[in-house]
Amino acid sequence: EGVLFEQAQSPENWTKPSCASVLTGLTPATHGAKTSEAALSSSAELVSEAFDAAGFATGSFIANGYVSDRFGFDQGWDSYNNFTRDGRSTEAENVFGEAASFIEQHRDERFFVYVQTIDPHVPYDPPGSFLGMYDADEYSGRVQPRATPDLLEQAKRGRVTFNERDQVRLEALHDGEISYHDHHFGEFLARLESLGVADDTLII
Repeated sequence: EGVLFEQAQSPENWTKPSCASVLTGLTPATHGAKTSEAALSSSAELVSEAFDAAGFATGSFIANGYVSDRFGFDQGWDSYNNFTRDGRSTEAENVFGEAASFIEQHRDERFFVYVQTIDPHVPYDPPGSFLGMYDADEYSGRVQPRATPDLLEQAKRGRVTFNERDQVRLEALHDGEISYHDHHFGEFLARLESLGVADDTLII
């Protein structure tokens, strides 16, 4: 039911400039949101502004602090939500749930919804049932879920090494995050079906 792009490249290697390009169609050199403090110019038109001008209901449900009003990403939305900046749970279940509720409220009109989840992303801390899909054995090593951001940063600097059992656990935490996310994406798609909008909705 779709098209697979086998050769796709991100315009940058981190969130803010990449998402700015996705939402504006501009290269990082043009939109300028390339540093940790840089913001999008108000003259840079977001796709949300184009949809808003065309009469669509527009909603954003974002679980990353860089794609925030602080950096100019709140332009053109009827409902702008940044779960990180608002201090709300960034779990996929919550982000997809609120996005689906917005769609339910606007199912009788044209809508454009941007959903940006953050699972999987450090810290790798999936629910136990999803971790157990990949590593159900007892583990008491150094790879603890909430410590994964620091551990991976230290590993990149050569200050931490993982033994074979640690590697199994780390991969299981990562894969558990992916499966947790995919489960709730599936629930989101099922809700679109139940609302009767799936056949008329383009999912990118």
